[in-house]
Amino acid sequence: MSKKENLFLLIKSLTKAEKRYFKLFASSTKGDKQKHNNYLLLFEAIDKQESYDEAAIKQRFSKQAFTKQLHVTKNYLSQLILKSLRNFHAKLSKESELRDLLKDIEILFHKELYAQCQDVINKACQVAKEYECLHLLLDVNRWKRRLCLATSVGLNSNNTLNAIHSENTACLTKLNHLHHYWDWTINFFERIDPYKNHPDSLLTNEWFQDASKADTIQAQKLYHHILMAYYVMAKQDYAQAIKVVDDLIEMLEENPKHITEDLGAYLTALNNKVSLLLDMKQYDSIPSLLQKVRAAATKYKVKTVAAANLKVQLHTYNLELELYRDTDAYETGVALIPEIADFLQVQVTLVPDDYLLCFYYQFAYLYFRQKQYTTALQWLNRILATKFDSSRQDLQSFTRFLHLIIHFELGNIIVLKYAVEACRRFLKKEKKVLAAFEKKLLSFFSKICTQPPDKFQHLFGKLQEELFVGSSSKERNQCLDYLNFEQWIAENLQKKSFF
Repeated sequence: MSKKENLFLLIKSLTKAEKRYFKLFASSTKGDKQKHNNYLLLFEAIDKQESYDEAAIKQRFSKQAFTKQLHVTKNYLSQLILKSLRNFHAKLSKESELRDLLKDIEILFHKELYAQCQDVINKACQVAKEYECLHLLLDVNRWKRRLCLATSVGLNSNNTLNAIHSENTACLTKLNHLHHYWDWTINFFERIDPYKNHPDSLLTNEWFQDASKADTIQAQKLYHHILMAYYVMAKQDYAQAIKVVDDLIEMLEENPKHITEDLGAYLTALNNKVSLLLDMKQYDSIPSLLQKVRAAATKYKVKTVAAANLKVQLHTYNLELELYRDTDAYETGVALIPEIADFLQVQVTLVPDDYLLCFYYQFAYLYFRQKQYTTALQWLNRILATKFDSSRQDLQSFTRFLHLIIHFELGNIIVLKYAVEACRRFLKKEKKVLAAFEKKLLSFFSKICTQPPDKFQHLFGKLQEELFVGSSSKERNQCLDYLNFEQWIAENLQKKSFF
């Protein structure tokens, strides 16, 4: 991504309310009114573009002096937008509020308004402790110490200063514990291998014997996530993993303010439980959890869902589609697609390619199972027309096989013939070495393009017998999880006629 597009991406990330606020903010900013009008004109011109075109901008404002140093104007506009966002989101989080309180403390201190400064320090201290903003609590205590030393009572205030020192020591200990859990989280995959041969040994590690060292909400989150991953990867004990997730969910629900402050952590815990239940095929418990996810923002009074939580929302939708796919509830899944498609359209600039690819494939597969082949093909064509680079190579491969299946179902045999070769070229380019079942599928589709319909039953029967011969059970299950070839073959074997 070129740096020239940074301003474009920033503008496109703004909500309607943020754009409206920026225009009012820029109009009311002191300074050269003509310059600010130019910034607004440039803002609106870029906002109207579908993709960034600097040449078009220069042509549109060719008579304006600012185009001679457009990069300077763009940089100032970026800074102006960020300044407006800082004002607009002054209460975006408790950490943001704390930083503003720290600015107030500094101003009041330097004006020697010590009584007012003390009041703000007390408020900041309460917020920092309540929301466990330990790194900022150290800053608050620094000002508390400076204020103590600056006032007349500070000359004989050892008790107060020692209390501040003791609080900082406890704060640093908690931060050190949190640091260790982050270290484990970041390096988990490298560290977990030795425990696979001795799975119980992790529980004797000083950081996991019990939860006593996880002495903050953030440390508790990491502690539970590590244990959950350990039970899944090292012990393959999904029931115990669910118990760990349940403990985390319970802990968070006992601290609702922390859910309001970090909704994403709560939604992630719920989604992790849904994933585990899907793996265990315990489908009956999932709908209530999905309902809990959807109701969370309202229940915990989260007015705006931050962009940081977008992936969690996307993951929730993806899990719900998987549920309907795994339980053959295709009609219910198809009914959900318009809602998800609208959500993706609104958030299109923020949705990662991996998620777009995954959703387009899920949509296509659900429409395919409902025999709405034309609609399924439209979603597949979106994938084929988009450059997804190397993201989710597995899904890109199965996209092409589903593409072949749908053209067959539509009776597009001439199109199918060319599609088979396109699929073969893609697989050879991306994978170099094809799996045995992929070679057999390509061979099947090549043959079916050249045979009359009365030979189709024989070809399907042979494919049914040979498709996964030489493939491991893991490879077979992974394949069928994406695209159930066995189901499709069985359905075609029951047909009395084709086309």
